[in-house]
Amino acid sequence: MTPQNDSLGRSLKQARWSVLGLLVCCLGLILLRGFENPEPPPDRWLTTVAVLLALGTIVLGRFAASPGVDVRRAIWLMLAALVVAAALGLFGVYVAWADGDSMTGLLFSLAGIIFAIRPTRPLGSARGRK
Repeated sequence: MTPQNDSLGRSLKQARWSVLGLLVCCLGLILLRGFENPEPPPDRWLTTVAVLLALGTIVLGRFAASPGVDVRRAIWLMLAALVVAAALGLFGVYVAWADGDSMTGLLFSLAGIIFAIRPTRPLGSARGRK
């Protein structure tokens, strides 16, 4: 890795921790709201948006891990995947507070954490590319 890519790699690690911190805060906000009994049924449009965000995270992560992508571009793609995972968590807060469905919002935020926590590719491996 070049010094610039190494710097981007460190920034990506910091961004991952920041996104995870944001998502934990999202979970806290949802838990503060509490849970109604019974919960309203999930709105299909909101669920569709959450699924599209999740798919966006998966696709960006897959592109970042593909063998034809140079290290610098892979780091930017992984950063984009983290941003989309953060958006999924924030969307979970929106669903919980605006739509009144805390359980679905909690699940969306947990999905954001799962996508943010799983690495798509080791940062140190350039796979022979520069």
